[in-house]
Formats: sequence, structure tokens, C-alpha cells
Amino acid sequence: MDPDDPSHDYSLFALYKRKGTLRQQREVLLGALQIEGGNPLGHFELGVVLEKEKYLEPSLKEYRTARLLTANVKGNEYIDRRGGVYEIEFVRKNVDEYIDRVAKMIASKQHEE
Repeated sequence: MDPDDPSHDYSLFALYKRKGTLRQQREVLLGALQIEGGNPLGHFELGVVLEKEKYLEPSLKEYRTARLLTANVKGNEYIDRRGGVYEIEFVRKNVDEYIDRVAKMIASKQHEE
């Protein structure tokens, strides 16, 4: 296995996602993003995991990063530096909804305190 290839981490992420193991999902996504930090899908998926773990502020940051990175991609595919292709249409269509939801959750939590 090539340690400079994020596709291995994304494959593990898919496995851990099917198993529902959030900690492992987070760890492999962080590893993948350390290798290839410009992947909007990776940031979006990390946002989802962090949201499920109730880390709302970091989740919001990841969703915003995903939105920013997606805006810089022409078409619906992000291609990493090794030629790996990642479909980002779902991110592009849904990231604003995720941002709004988490922002409201944060505001509600702050209002309760």
C-alpha cells in the first residue's frame, strides 16, 4: 500500500461507515485529508461524522470547507493529485442544508446555556 494514496483511507471509511463505527470513520477521514486536503467530499463526510458525534462547531467548519472547495471544482468530479476521482454532486446540492441545520443546532445550544 502506498502511504501517499488517500484511496486506501477512503476504502476503509466506506467499510467503517457500513459498520457504523464513527471513531474509525473519523480517524481514516483525517488520515485521507492529511494526504489530500483539497477533497471536498472528504471534508463533507468528516462533517457528517463529527455532527453524529455531536462535535457541532468542528462539523460546521468541515461543511464550510467542503462548500468552499466544491465551488472551485468545475463539473461534478473532484480529481485528486494521483488521479483519483470523487463524485461531489451530492455535496454541491446539499452542503448548504447541512450548514444551516448545524448552525441552528449550535445557536439553539448556545441559547439554552
